[in-house]
Amino acid sequence: MSVKNWELARQDYLLAKQLQGLSPRTLADYDDYAKQFVDYLHTYGLEITTQSIRLFFSTLEVGQVTLGIRIKVLRTFCRWLYAEGYIPEEPMSKIPNPKVPQAVPYVLGTSDVKSLIQVAKNKPPVHFYRNVLSKVPRRMMSEVAQGLKAIHAQETAEEARLKARRLINKHKKGLPGAIAILEAGLEAGPSSLEPLARSLRPWW
Repeated sequence: MSVKNWELARQDYLLAKQLQGLSPRTLADYDDYAKQFVDYLHTYGLEITTQSIRLFFSTLEVGQVTLGIRIKVLRTFCRWLYAEGYIPEEPMSKIPNPKVPQAVPYVLGTSDVKSLIQVAKNKPPVHFYRNVLSKVPRRMMSEVAQGLKAIHAQETAEEARLKARRLINKHKKGLPGAIAILEAGLEAGPSSLEPLARSLRPWW
């Protein structure tokens, strides 16, 4: 099987997916996967067949989970090509999804349960820090989260307050909304930071 105008088919496919409400990130992934497959066919002068698809997947150096995602996306692409009349039959019907090994469930030990109970007793203001991060743009989320982790890692309230003040001074101009929430929380007093630092330390 061959497609006369791959570029037109690809653009039509992406438009159809966009109308389904897919996010820009998902659309970009769909476009990238479809383009890789089309480029592979062009490079080796192949048509769309079950065999050429198998050969394509054999060239991908990815894990089983990622391979499963690629197969799912390409299956969607081929089904759309067939439904729209670009190809006379659906070539992915004989290609199964890969078997993904099931993760072994983690069972909490006695020490884990005790730690959970201790955290519950201390009642750390997790929602407070979520409120702080809700005011941080995605590109800076990791940096600010690391700053909050540094606060939690301190043994005493005084050390935690010092870390918090450094974080505030660094981002006060760039992140006024997040810093305002953090400063308001610190007004609760040093005693509120001491159990927080001790109780959350094992979880970061």
